[in-house]
Amino acid sequence: MKTPVFSIAVPRTQPSLRRPVSYSGTQVNQLFNLSPQDQRNPLNSSLAKRKAKLGMLLMRILVRLVFMVLILVAPLSSGRAGIDRDAAVPSFGNLQLVVMEAEGCIYCTVFRRDVLPSYEESERGKDMPVRFVDVNDVEKAGLELVQPIDILPTFVVVKDNHEIGRIPGYVGPEDFFHAINYLLSSSP
Repeated sequence: MKTPVFSIAVPRTQPSLRRPVSYSGTQVNQLFNLSPQDQRNPLNSSLAKRKAKLGMLLMRILVRLVFMVLILVAPLSSGRAGIDRDAAVPSFGNLQLVVMEAEGCIYCTVFRRDVLPSYEESERGKDMPVRFVDVNDVEKAGLELVQPIDILPTFVVVKDNHEIGRIPGYVGPEDFFHAINYLLSSSP
């Protein structure tokens, strides 16, 4: 590839000695500190690139800021309308909620931390108290279960120590209350 030759008039100290001086393309690029990218497309200069990058960076920051504000504000407006903790409790007699757990069960700890306090405060929790049983001591607890416990924690609704229904595994606070209501409404 042949490098282009540019004619640039460079002023000399004496006016009579002024004459055009020819520089090769490489010399012009060195003279004006042009990068190889700028040499190919003068409109695509480094300054324009820096401005474009700065604009994109500011746009990303703005989008992230708006997204974070929406995430922080959304839970405040939605509330916990889906949990019906104070639904009418049908009278079934001697009901208990037996929580089958084992030592070292992570989701058993999560249940105790996230769901148990709100369950115990609800009308459902007052009418159907919670009893915790180690999965290895089911026979000592005197419970008549329909099938063995496979998943921990398992929440078993019992009436007079006979199983009415169960919720296998941790399901979160909202789904837990819906599942308990469903078990009680569909039990004989």
